[in-house]
Amino acid sequence: MPASSKNIVVIGAGLGGLTSALIMASEGHKVSILERNSIPGGKCSQIEEKGYRFDTGPSVLTMMETIEEVFSYAAKPLESYLEFTSMDPLCHYWDRDLQLGSSSEPSFVNYADLQKTLDEVSRVAPNDVQGFQRLIDLSADLYRKTNATFIRNPLARAKDLKGLPLLDLLDIEAFSSVSKVVDKHVDSPFLRKFFKRFTTYNGSSPFLAPGTLHVIPHVELTLGAWYIMGGLFQLVKALEKACLELGVHIYYDHDVEQIHTKHQHVVEVSTSSQSFPADVVLSNADSIDLPIRLASQSVTQREKRSALKQQPSSSGFVLLLGTNKSWDHLGHHNIFFSRDYAREFDEIFTQGVYPTDPTIYISNTSVSDPSDAPKGGSNLFVLVNVPPLLEHTLGRQTESESDRSSYAEAIISHLESRGLRGLRESIEVQHIHTPVHYFNTYRSNRGAIYGTSSNSRWAAFLRPRNVHPRFKNLYRVGGSTHPGGGIPLVLQSALNATSLALDRL
Repeated sequence: MPASSKNIVVIGAGLGGLTSALIMASEGHKVSILERNSIPGGKCSQIEEKGYRFDTGPSVLTMMETIEEVFSYAAKPLESYLEFTSMDPLCHYWDRDLQLGSSSEPSFVNYADLQKTLDEVSRVAPNDVQGFQRLIDLSADLYRKTNATFIRNPLARAKDLKGLPLLDLLDIEAFSSVSKVVDKHVDSPFLRKFFKRFTTYNGSSPFLAPGTLHVIPHVELTLGAWYIMGGLFQLVKALEKACLELGVHIYYDHDVEQIHTKHQHVVEVSTSSQSFPADVVLSNADSIDLPIRLASQSVTQREKRSALKQQPSSSGFVLLLGTNKSWDHLGHHNIFFSRDYAREFDEIFTQGVYPTDPTIYISNTSVSDPSDAPKGGSNLFVLVNVPPLLEHTLGRQTESESDRSSYAEAIISHLESRGLRGLRESIEVQHIHTPVHYFNTYRSNRGAIYGTSSNSRWAAFLRPRNVHPRFKNLYRVGGSTHPGGGIPLVLQSALNATSLALDRL
């Protein structure tokens, strides 16, 4: 270690924590990661059972340049850690109001080749081809205006604000909703749902979130999407390996109990069995949970109440289904739309109930990697967006097994009616993950799976900053911080936070 080496403590071995550790270790610092679970990755994990392999968290990878930047800090080239395959088609869609033939055939296929997608648009909504293209162009323009000035900018220091193109920032659709932006350009009920669904990528409602979030379609539809062979958990394993190669110490089953501060600086982080001196702390804990871990005398009740007021994103009801059957019409990514999108989001975000007619997403990675399921079988990751838990609590939560099983059965019946005939009888492996699971396992705010929602005009700009406002050597990373949830933004939060930390050191 160089003479200037500092003690860096990272709380949490999620994607943000591992990336932070990698970068700080690459600069010659002594880095320790404290992880409460026995494996890395946080919500980006996997389950293997009876020959079926499931990713349990993120299922799509975008913004490849962010991955490349992160691994530029590793000891070896990116390709020595991971094997990528580009997605094409990007997604298969089923919509009952658009269904022209059998319910088992996709209504619409979205391709990586924009012209092929436009041909699909011409087939299902010929009067909306120009509107579709305008929405693609608008999304690209929003990306141009926000990528450098917002996503890649920590917005924490005076120099971060200098030179910002204010006229661009005033023209990012912040005063409209995603729903209104989309409806202004296309009339097709299906295409309206198609563009509005991207807002769910960060757990928000297209009817409440600002039009700025229409930036998300560009990231997938224009920049492309990828899959990592072996599953997205391979990204976690690659980051863990890269950290270990640079001398990072990872302490599993080490639950942080307290963060000790003195004179507005963190000085030590303690678990039940050990204490770690800290010159810098990078926290991958949920931004709601972090104030609770801080020593009581260091954080005021007002700060804790303020943290708890942050609206969580949606949560998820997830079925992991290992089936001895496959369906030729299923792609790698699949979406079965509900009939009434507005009602679905009203149930989730206003009524706080599980949707009665949910939009269902299925990731079937065995399409791209047959080794993920026994021959002739499928590994289905089935996701329905549901509300978070009603309130935050410090203790574990419980739920009724009958309620879990009842909703799972309803989803399975729904999918059988949408073309997955014989699904129930084919199930050999089944796991159910609910908001209670996400809360108990990861301490996420009320069981949210995307951190903080963006369901207000300036919510995306008001996320907890990567540097703590009071403790000058405490930095925050992950989906509940700036710039947001999802793999690329979580990695970007670590790039932002470590840039600030290294600047200060």
